[in-house]
Formats: sequence, structure tokens, C-alpha cells
Amino acid sequence: MEGAVRIAQTGEETIAAVRALSPETIVSFSRGKDSIAAYLAIRDKFERIVPYTYYLVPGLEFVEESLAYFEQKIGCHIVRYPAAAFYKMLNNMVYQPKEHIDVIERMNLPTLSQDDLQRALVVDNDIDENAYNAIGMRSKDSVQRAFSIQRNGAINHKRQTYYPVHDWSKQDVIDCIKKSGWKLPVEYKYFGSSFDGLYLSYLYPIKLYFPRDYRRILEFFPMAEMEVLRYESAVKHGQQPPYQRPI
Repeated sequence: MEGAVRIAQTGEETIAAVRALSPETIVSFSRGKDSIAAYLAIRDKFERIVPYTYYLVPGLEFVEESLAYFEQKIGCHIVRYPAAAFYKMLNNMVYQPKEHIDVIERMNLPTLSQDDLQRALVVDNDIDENAYNAIGMRSKDSVQRAFSIQRNGAINHKRQTYYPVHDWSKQDVIDCIKKSGWKLPVEYKYFGSSFDGLYLSYLYPIKLYFPRDYRRILEFFPMAEMEVLRYESAVKHGQQPPYQRPI
């Protein structure tokens, strides 16, 4: 099938259309509320579901504890892969001191795309090549996402991805998770979302509440600490940094 196909259909119809193509599916499980809802929406619809997650920094304790909780709920292993952004940030020397540059360059890390990782996931886990990737993206979450789904449809046959909760509201997501009895990750208490980048709005709370994980982040991205130090200095002098929303 050529490219993305525009299909005006509900989330349920989207799931049914994908199920007709394969009894197996993979699902992006970032532990964010929309990814949790996407899994819950499809969990009884396929013979085999393989959840996976991408890590930006390997081995963060609060992330692994959360994944262990969801593995117990799901009843299977959640596959871990390095995020494409992990290699990209290292290759572009993001938050790296000058003494790391030669070392990283000698590592010759690959440049990976999301599609590369999806193909690796399918091969590594012996998944049906016709299986599609469920992504918890909702059209009501932003204008950009609404436009993307309106333009491309809820199923992208070229990339073999689909959006099972694309027509859900935020309240639909909350109600679904509440009904399931599942809990949101601890990050929602401190960040308001699941961990999604080396931004001050994540780094500063991690330093306060997960100090071992903060030190782990600095092992890979030492200069990320400058974001926190700059914020702390600004607060000390009674200023709120203009580049970052208040914490």
C-alpha cells in the first residue's frame, strides 16, 4: 500500500482494521497516560501484544521501578531499546565536556530512526512482519496532532503504525486508566508527565527527588547540570529564567 491512507474511522474501527491485517501488534509504552490507554484499548483485541519502550538514559531507577509495576500488570516483559535521541544527542555532543568528544567519536555510534528501531524490534522478538505499531497519540492533544491525523489518517500503512485512541479525550484516557485500576508513574507527581527529555522541568525535580538517577544522567550527559545550576542561580537572585516555564 502506498503511503498513509486517510480513513475517517473511530478508534475501535482503527483497531479492528489493524487486527484484520495481523493477529500480532507491538505497542509503544512510554508509560505516559496516552500510551497506557493505547495498551488498554487493544489488550483484548490481539493474540499477541509486545510492549516496548525507548530509554533516553539507561538504568534510571524510577523508570525501571515503574516498568516493573506495569510488567506485573501486563503479565509480560516490556522490551527496552535506546531511543533514537540517545544516540543522536551523544553524536551531537549534547551536554558533553570537551574531553568526551574524542571518546564518543571513536565509538562510532549509529544514527538510528524510529523506523530502524521498529524493524529491529520486530526481528529481535520474532514478531509477525505484518504486525503494526500502536502509538498512543490523540488528535485532541494538540493542533499539530489533529492536523497530522486528519491529513494522514489513523493508520499509516507505509510505516505500519496506527493510533488506537486517536479520537479519545483526555477524560476518556483518565476514565479508562481509573477503571483498569492501574496507577500512573510517579513522575506525574513531580513532572506532570512521564520523563521525556533532558529539560530543566525534568532535571530539577529528578535532582530533588531521585538523586541517584540524577547522578546517573550526569554520567552520560555531564553538562546537563549547567541547566540546573543556571536555574538555581536565577532563583537565588530572585529571577525566573525566561527560557523555562516555572517549576
